[in-house]
Amino acid sequence: MDLTGIATAALAAVTLVSVAIAIVALRRASADAKSARSAELSWNVYQAYDSHELRDGRRALNTVSRKEPVPTTGKEFGDMYVTNSYRGPDEEDVKLHAKEVPAGSIRRMLRFYHQIGILLDKGLIDADFIFQLIGDGLKTSEQAIKVATEWHQNYYGGESANEKASPRAIYEQARKLLDKYSQWEKARASK
Repeated sequence: MDLTGIATAALAAVTLVSVAIAIVALRRASADAKSARSAELSWNVYQAYDSHELRDGRRALNTVSRKEPVPTTGKEFGDMYVTNSYRGPDEEDVKLHAKEVPAGSIRRMLRFYHQIGILLDKGLIDADFIFQLIGDGLKTSEQAIKVATEWHQNYYGGESANEKASPRAIYEQARKLLDKYSQWEKARASK
């Protein structure tokens, strides 16, 4: 082999090593950036969950889920807490409870849970982190999340107040989040 051939081979080897180093560096940088984004997103989720507005929403969901009579359908939820048209043996109790459920607070929580479900699906937040943060709230408010989601998926504010509508996929990830939490909890218990 002549000197030109050796030099060409050495140059090719150095080029290949340089490319390999660059690829490894890019992969590490990408992993570090993803980790940093995940950490920042987790911190933002924590701050949102700890905000005054979402604390009010969690309290409202808890009221709907725990104070008798507990609505069993979306229509009952709407009658009790949206249109205030509930007529029944516990009418006075429902009116008192409805005062503890500020307008919009439950929708705010449903939007939050919907977004968390999307972030989990996309792998942008860690299930262990998020479910340890919000899991207890999901569990204690499960009934309210189900009936409130059902209400918002099937009714809308129309010309004659709240009307039955064609079902919409609004807040569907909030309901799915309940299932994801249940699966996470079972997997954790089986470890």
